[in-house]
Amino acid sequence: MAFQKLTDKTALTTAASDDLMHIVDVSDTTGSAEGTSKKITVSDLGNALGSTQWFTLQGAFFQNSAIFSYWPASGATLSESPYVAYSNLCPLPVAMRLVDVTLWVTSGGTRNETVNIYNFTTSGAGALLGSVTASVSSGQATRFVYDTSTFDFPALGEFAVGWTPSATPNGCSFSARFKLL
Repeated sequence: MAFQKLTDKTALTTAASDDLMHIVDVSDTTGSAEGTSKKITVSDLGNALGSTQWFTLQGAFFQNSAIFSYWPASGATLSESPYVAYSNLCPLPVAMRLVDVTLWVTSGGTRNETVNIYNFTTSGAGALLGSVTASVSSGQATRFVYDTSTFDFPALGEFAVGWTPSATPNGCSFSARFKLL
C-alpha cells in the first residue's frame, strides 16, 4: 500500500535470501546530500556483513577440595565430589552452533580432560549432546572442537558446558565460541 507507515506494515519473521530490503547508500549523494535510497537482497546484505557472525561466552570452574564454584551460573553443593562433571548454564539469544570450547587449566601436569556439552531445551533435565576429550597442560590453552549440527541450539535455547576433571586441579577458565545460524 502506498503512503503506509512502516510501523503499520505486517512483520516478516523469516526472510528468504532473495527478499528485498530498503537501504540508504550514504556514499552515493546523487539522490540527496544524505545519500540515495536503494534496494538490497537479504543474501547480499549477509555477504556485506561477513559470512560468519560469532558469539562468545566465557566462564570458569574453580575447585577447592570437594567444592566447586561456577561462573556465570551456580549449582554446586558442598557434598559434590571433585571428579564429577560441573556445568555452567547460559540461555542463547538466537539460533547458533557451538564451534569450539577453549579450556585453560591453572595447575597440574599434562593429562586428558573432558568437556561435555548439554542442551537444557530438550527434555528439561539437560540432554548430553556430546563430549570431547583432549590432552591439556597447565598454563596452556586447549581447543575442543564441536562444529557439527549435533551442537545446534535454537533461539532461546539453554547451553551448558560441563567439565569432568581427571585430576584435582585448582580450576580452569573456558571460552565457548558459537556461529550464528
